[in-house]
Amino acid sequence: MSGLAEIQAVGDDAAAPAAEQGDIAQLAPGVFLSDLQLQRSADGQHLLILCDEEAVAIYGPMGPSVAVVEFADGGRFTVESLLDLLAD
Repeated sequence: MSGLAEIQAVGDDAAAPAAEQGDIAQLAPGVFLSDLQLQRSADGQHLLILCDEEAVAIYGPMGPSVAVVEFADGGRFTVESLLDLLAD
């Protein structure tokens, strides 16, 4: 089962906070925070947020690959906040 439903390009939504502007990775129904894992890339330059070994988001020297990860229940997290939660 793939945890990633789709990545949606939302562009500049004036109503969204600045940290949430950009692409959104929408997770499939039944995927929860506890299903996500944090892993460092082999070269050590990127942090990967994974679900079932599939990359949901990547954080590297140029910032995150997506701005927001959204769960099917509507819960939304910036990549930075997910990194903090998963690192604990």
